[in-house]
Order: sequence, then C-alpha cells, then structure tokens
Amino acid sequence: MFPTSPKKLEKYLTYLGAAPQKKWGQNFLLDTSYHVAIKSAAELSENDVVLEIGAGLGHLTQFLQPFVHKLYIVEIDPLMVKALQSSFVAAENLEIISEDILQKKRKLNPLVLQKIKDSIDGFDFKIIANLPYNISAPIIVNFLSTSLPISKMIFMVQKEIAERIIAEPKTEFYGPLTVQTQIYASVKILKYVPAEAFFPAPKVTSAIIEIVPHNKLLHTINNIELFKRLVQSTFCLRRKKIANSLKKGANLPEISKDNLDKIEEHFDLSRRPETFSVEEFIHMANIIDSLDK
Repeated sequence: MFPTSPKKLEKYLTYLGAAPQKKWGQNFLLDTSYHVAIKSAAELSENDVVLEIGAGLGHLTQFLQPFVHKLYIVEIDPLMVKALQSSFVAAENLEIISEDILQKKRKLNPLVLQKIKDSIDGFDFKIIANLPYNISAPIIVNFLSTSLPISKMIFMVQKEIAERIIAEPKTEFYGPLTVQTQIYASVKILKYVPAEAFFPAPKVTSAIIEIVPHNKLLHTINNIELFKRLVQSTFCLRRKKIANSLKKGANLPEISKDNLDKIEEHFDLSRRPETFSVEEFIHMANIIDSLDK
C-alpha cells in the first residue's frame, strides 16, 4: 500500500496521475526506520490528539493513526488527499483537512486552528510532520506563539534549520529563529536523516527534532512584539555593532542619544547581535520598553 522504493513509488504516483511537486516541497520519506523513530519520539497514547502536516501518501500516517485518540491530517495536494482517503477509509479516528497549513505563507490557517481548539479539551495535543523545507521556520514559530497547549512537536526539517534552532550565541547559526524558538521551548536533535532516505532525494541532510514548549521565559518579557522587533532589527545588521542596529532599526521605536546611554549602562553596545544571549535580548527589550517615549 505504501511503496518503500523509488521505483515502486514512481509507479504508484503514475497510477494516481501524480508526481512530486517542488512547489509544495514534496520529498517522500521511504525508509520506514525513520517513521518508526518519529513515532517513538512522539510517545503516542490514546489520550493524544495529533496534527500531522503534509502527510503525502500516508507513509508516516500509518504509524500514527492506530495509537492516538484523534489524528488530523493537513494536506495541500488534492491528489494526495484522494490517496489518503482511499488508504484510510476505515480509520474512524482520522480526519483529513484539504488545506494549506499556512495562510499567506506567514500565518497559520484559522480553519485548522479552530478544528484543533474544538477537539483538544482533556487531551494532549501533539504535532508531527516531515516539513517542507521552505516553510519549516514559519510553521514552528507560529505554532509556538499560539495559545494552543502543545505538549510536544516532532518535526523532520533541514539540518541547517535544526542547527539554527538549537544554536548558541557566538556561533554561525545563532539568529532570530534561535531566539524566537528558545523563548518558548526546549529543542534537541534526535537523529540525522540522509538524503537517500527520500524520493526524490533532496540536496541536503535532514534532522528529526523534538520541540517541547515550556514558556519559561515568556513571563519575563514585558512587550513580546517589541522583543521580536528588537531581535529581527538587530540581526539585520548582525556583523555590525548592536548600537548601529538600535540607531537604524527600521521597526524599532526611535531611541534618543540619552536613552541609548541608558541602555549602555547595562550592555556593551560595541558587541555584535550574535553575541547576545536570549536572556540578554529579553533584558534589553524590557529596558527599551521602559524608556521615556
């Protein structure tokens, strides 16, 4: 039912009148050992409501559906939707949502969010996906910033995305995605996945990551929107002194010379943005928020 070799997959896709769509980032994971690894990492139970994003033909779905209370699938490709409907016709706990998970590429689809909100009372909510590389970051950040009580997310992402999320200050991959993820959650890389595990094979290595929301730092941020603008604005000039970003940040409130001096009482503004920890960004945002406007 679920072809596990490139030749069999191509034959099945031809039968469906389908082909891997680059615009939707379709790379089918054929090595079932990684499906099993994802399922195991999710620690599924009958008390779980799970959202699977981009199920494709259902290669991963078959390892999730029997073990959960409810499984929602979001799939944008209508041909994949038809295949899923046929493969899981007898699965009473599965609902397929034929939609794009993102609205205007930067916001989560409100229809999907509403369905989840209506069904998770009393259950653990988990999100599992082999994410298209081009939309991994907005999906992760947007779900973390919702009010949904997510207990765990297990994602397959591009290795570079994974390394950006777990990065430490003063490293190559440390940036806005790092900071905006780590204020919400703990993240770890569980396993790397070679390109040959997919068809068509991507040009990069992938990684399975575990994201566990905790929101431990959120209560320390006085103005979350200002905090996010500070992070984005300063990293736009990541190789410059952070003082330059504070003076020229297009999305930041204008900071006078006197207020800049007040900030400098707490920080060495000759440092580059990439040297500031998550906690330091929070502290700086709170100072800016308290300044005389």
